Amino acid sequence: MTDTYLEDPTIRAAFAAEADEHLGALEHGLLQLERAGTDDELLRTLLRSAHTLKASARLFRLEAAADLAHRLEESLIRLQRGVAQPDAVQVDALLRAVDALRTALHSPIGEPAEVAELGVPEPTAPAPARTSEYVRIPAARLEAVFNLAEGWARLLQDARRHGEHLAKLVAEVATLRRALLVDLGDPPRPASETLRTQAAQAQMAAEVVLREQRTLQRSLSEQATELQARVGELHLRPLSSVLGPLVRGVREEAARQGKEVALVVRGDEVELDDHVLQGLSEPLTHLVRNALDHGIEPPAERLLSGKPSQGAIAITTQVRADTAIIEVRDDGRGVDLAQVQEQALRRGLLPPAAAQTASADELLALIFQSGFTTRVTADATSGRGIGLDIVHERVGRLGGRVAIETTPQQGTVFRLAVPLAASTTRVLVVASGGVQYAVPTVLARGVTRSAPADLPVIDLAPAGDGADFFVLLGEHEPAAALRADAVLSETSAVLRPFNAALGRPPFVSGAALRPDGSVALVLDPAELLAHRGLLAASRRALAAGDAGLRAWSREALRAAGWAVVGAGHGHQALAMALHGGFGLVLAAADLPGVDGLALTRLLRAEPRTAHVPVMLVGPADESLRDAALAAGARAIVDRGLAGRAALRRVMSDE
Repeated sequence: MTDTYLEDPTIRAAFAAEADEHLGALEHGLLQLERAGTDDELLRTLLRSAHTLKASARLFRLEAAADLAHRLEESLIRLQRGVAQPDAVQVDALLRAVDALRTALHSPIGEPAEVAELGVPEPTAPAPARTSEYVRIPAARLEAVFNLAEGWARLLQDARRHGEHLAKLVAEVATLRRALLVDLGDPPRPASETLRTQAAQAQMAAEVVLREQRTLQRSLSEQATELQARVGELHLRPLSSVLGPLVRGVREEAARQGKEVALVVRGDEVELDDHVLQGLSEPLTHLVRNALDHGIEPPAERLLSGKPSQGAIAITTQVRADTAIIEVRDDGRGVDLAQVQEQALRRGLLPPAAAQTASADELLALIFQSGFTTRVTADATSGRGIGLDIVHERVGRLGGRVAIETTPQQGTVFRLAVPLAASTTRVLVVASGGVQYAVPTVLARGVTRSAPADLPVIDLAPAGDGADFFVLLGEHEPAAALRADAVLSETSAVLRPFNAALGRPPFVSGAALRPDGSVALVLDPAELLAHRGLLAASRRALAAGDAGLRAWSREALRAAGWAVVGAGHGHQALAMALHGGFGLVLAAADLPGVDGLALTRLLRAEPRTAHVPVMLVGPADESLRDAALAAGARAIVDRGLAGRAALRRVMSDE
């Protein structure tokens, strides 16, 4: 074998992909071994990976890596023979050896690599996941795709051949028809029996070929659908590929914090689209770190509260239709809602009156906001208010949703629902107020023609004059009914996220491109349910401006029975006003993006919002007042007591 062959980038990339698979299997297997104790079958699997890596390293002349793989193999044999035990110290040493082996295997050919001693290591963070243009695909899947491709090629050849035959027959029929017309003469006379027979035969043959062509086209369509599904399978990977490094990370971080934690993973064999897996890696990391840092108590505290000293974190995955439901559950202290309420008041996220009446669901929704944390001080892993907002944003980008349940002193569960494939999902398309909305079918519990008496009704737009439909929403049981003017279809839709810089309409996670080319707004049912009281209010106002203006607006309008939704940016306010069914818009004159005057003009020019009163909030400046009235605003008020009184006077006239 020549050096040129060994240095070929294609060969090296394939070698790196295979090595990473075996290294991941070693890391995951060692952590399993620590929990399960001696397991002969697991040890045999680990030995096969170590032996394969040793042979590959020698093939590519990576002598240091080969030596390290050999020593790793010898250590595993000692465990197999019972000479050593897979305790925490031994597993630490073996994991350190795997890290060193990873570094050595990815060294350039001929470059020396440091060989780690199999002693007791200091805890180290797991190596970052490597990306490669090569992936390992099960042979059965490749064979299925190849067989389909061959069948597809044969069908295409048959289609071309039948098309040529059909064209010839059509030409022959045309020739016979012309001959028949000539033979008939003028005035017409009975056609000859030969021409009659030939014309009939040509017509029958053409009809037979036409039927075959249609059958062939159906076969092609079916094959194309199956081929598309098989190709989609090539993008599937098990969830274990992203959970493996996470298990080790929890083990080492728990040791650093002096906590005892058992991480249990169930359902990690579930396969998801590779793009979905990449999008889930960061959210799952944040959720597990959050459970470890905020949820699981130190051993002494757990014992005092009657719990075992070892905490438990469980990651469980199930598949429902085309959706993966992933739960991250801990048995820790739970979320302190009083502390969440206190931090919301301190940060101005809720005015005092609203904070006192906020439900548990409304308070829990706040922890997903950027910058929110219940930690007084930050440390190396948490307390900076970043993490859960990333979870919400990343999962939403995948077309999924996040829900949270918590019980004081018993624990917390975060539940993620994401599509198995990145690009499409099943949706129920409905119309409301002239706008098409798509409801993920995983959360649609049915459709009725009458409003359920025991459920709150959500209105996205003022109710129309025609007969209404009610879409029942809920994860397990109906929790609310969404009113719609019409139910259009149930279909698969390609999901697209909104441009974050432009904001998004309220309660909407993205856009769905339907097969007919039309676009529907994808509703976020979890957000709808969290704010169902607000949406069911008879009068709703949009307050566009900073946090102070939004809080002032809520206080000013609460006594008049108005519910207020906030927007912090002009583009977001415009999108929300166009699709939100608001009865009033309050906008800061200096609103960023689209200022208050421009927003007023845009809303006045749009038929859907031309009737909605707009009030600007700004200084009592005569020129600004004149400009506001010229743009179509009802009035301009300041944030003082006089402005609040003026606002109430205007609203009493509505």
